Amino acid sequence: MAEELVKTLNETIEHADQLFDENNFQEAYDLLQKFPQKDTYEIKWRLARVTYSLSKANPSPRKEELVREAFGYAQEALALNDADFASHKWYSILLDAKSGLDGIKERVTQLETVKKHMQRAVELNPNDPTSWYILGQFYYGLADLPWYQRKIVSTIFATPPTGTYEQALECFEKAENTKPNFYSMNHLMLGKTYQALKQADKAKEFITLAANVAVLNEDDKHSPLTSSKAKFKMSAEELKLLDEMCDNYDYQASYDMIQSLSDQTSCEVKWRLARTLFFLSKQTDNSTEKEALVRQAFDHVSAALTMDGDSFGANKYYGAILAETSTLDGVTERIKQLENVQAYFQRAARLEPTSDPGIWHMLGQFNYKISEVGWVTRKLINSVAANPPVSSYAEALDCFSKAEAIRPGFYALNWLYLGKCYLALKQSAEAKPWLERAAGVEEWAAFWEIVAGQEAPVSRTISECVNMEQDSGYQEADRLFGEYKFKEAYDLLKAKHTKQDGEFETLWRLCRVIYSLSRELVPDPSKAKQFEACIFEGYGYASRTLELAPQASVSHKYYAIFLAEKSGIEGLRQRVMQLSTILAHLARATELDETDPFAWFLLGRFYHKLASLPWFQQKFIHTFTTDIPNATFNDALRCFKKAEQLAANFLSLNHLLLGETYLSLKDEKNARVYLELAANQTAPRTADDLEAQREAKTILRKL
Repeated sequence: MAEELVKTLNETIEHADQLFDENNFQEAYDLLQKFPQKDTYEIKWRLARVTYSLSKANPSPRKEELVREAFGYAQEALALNDADFASHKWYSILLDAKSGLDGIKERVTQLETVKKHMQRAVELNPNDPTSWYILGQFYYGLADLPWYQRKIVSTIFATPPTGTYEQALECFEKAENTKPNFYSMNHLMLGKTYQALKQADKAKEFITLAANVAVLNEDDKHSPLTSSKAKFKMSAEELKLLDEMCDNYDYQASYDMIQSLSDQTSCEVKWRLARTLFFLSKQTDNSTEKEALVRQAFDHVSAALTMDGDSFGANKYYGAILAETSTLDGVTERIKQLENVQAYFQRAARLEPTSDPGIWHMLGQFNYKISEVGWVTRKLINSVAANPPVSSYAEALDCFSKAEAIRPGFYALNWLYLGKCYLALKQSAEAKPWLERAAGVEEWAAFWEIVAGQEAPVSRTISECVNMEQDSGYQEADRLFGEYKFKEAYDLLKAKHTKQDGEFETLWRLCRVIYSLSRELVPDPSKAKQFEACIFEGYGYASRTLELAPQASVSHKYYAIFLAEKSGIEGLRQRVMQLSTILAHLARATELDETDPFAWFLLGRFYHKLASLPWFQQKFIHTFTTDIPNATFNDALRCFKKAEQLAANFLSLNHLLLGETYLSLKDEKNARVYLELAANQTAPRTADDLEAQREAKTILRKL
């Protein structure tokens, strides 16, 4: 009897493993459940494995039920046999998955236990590649933690678990050496780790492999592309399953499933592959990897649209991914593509007007953002786009309302934008219930409470919206500034600052308008005292702005501006002593917002002034300090050109200084081009415009 049972057990295990290897998870699960002695160790850990695999293809709440069921089997397997690698491996995997369901705090609390069991697994069986891969993921995840997650970990552990990229690399390499090409995600992680270690050539090699090799689940034994069970086409049910995976944020499982196809050339598969890559790109902080995924997604969605121009999915995601690729290609290209992005969203909405809330939300976001652009952005859009897109808050509201009507409560962000639209339309009573719903999303609030005791982003945005409704005046102030009505803009913002001391959005705008007012005073020596008063007032606001928002580009930009002007008023020695500080804040401003042309102009002007100093002035400066920043005309040229690339013709002073810099570099041909632009501006509006025009004409006469 005992011999028969062993034979039956061995046959069951062999059959179950075969079914699992062929991705027939439900059949494997049913077979293991039917075995009469389910308390056997070999059955328990396999039940844990196959139940977890089933969870990946199921939407919530069934997914959660399966994960918890699988964790129960893993616990029982470990209790039955803690001397085998499989029990530790699956306990580690499922403890992490289960604790993830129990919240961020619980997941972090279990980190050390997860690590301990996976380390034990590789000790017991160093020839299992997936164990090495998962351990590598653990080390990589710890090494790559963003600041807020590090804060969570440090609040829970006296001695937080640690991991380095070097440890991660060692594990991924051991996995690859144990079984080459067993899992394309191992290639991807090798690439990401090499990228983190600044080994670009090796990173490119493995990321390319990941992009071109079929992706397997971490527990798969054979590639579905080489298996006799490889699929050729997807049924309607399987396409629906892919959609459900994406709805449940299981993008890797979606990608794995598509990669199991021998034929991925149909429109329906192409645009779904593009969608999956697009969402995977949003889950990585690695810029090289992100760009590679976005561009792959664009290739696939372009092919899908070529196959079927009337495909809803192809139009929807072509619009979304076009927006991303054009962003990668620079501000000018992004602006040029705005009308196309809007057109594809609108076409998708016409093709499926009543079944997909996502497209209406996307179109609503597009319309809302176009409606709220400030005067600077609007001016830039109109100068670049052949047919600048137009929209209104009412059109955005209509889109968000349609999304909500199709599937009520499908997205908390849709509630938030409904509230924001009503506020923009001065309908605060209608805005309130939507904002309250958005504020009540528990997972947001719980997450941010754990992170740093902060108010949830939705709640914070709601608070900002309510403040905006209470006569913030920002849009009016921006309009006045855009019309060069600096005094009126100042009066409006000053009144608001008196009512709400310490409001960041008010303070940086005050800095901006005070600087513009001060520039109008420069040409008139009789107004020197007024100029000094402007600078000291602006410096006070800029200092407070930097305290409130040290991660905002405008904070560093205006602090640098007013520190430079203030130290200049206080005398040469003070100005020299502040040079390095000024440069540090200008550089930080461009790091935090690489798309601000004025920040690049200011940095270029700083380099230009230092590079232009004659030798005797440089020698005199060194009598005060040796901490003098290095600066060359090439540094200045790089910054001025960057500003011009971001926003052509945005500032006549940039043209003038480009011309002067080219002259300093003995390039008269290019110098003349920019000097003529500065000299021939048709409608100088500010004192700086007039000065740039006069100076350019003077230089041109001498050439």
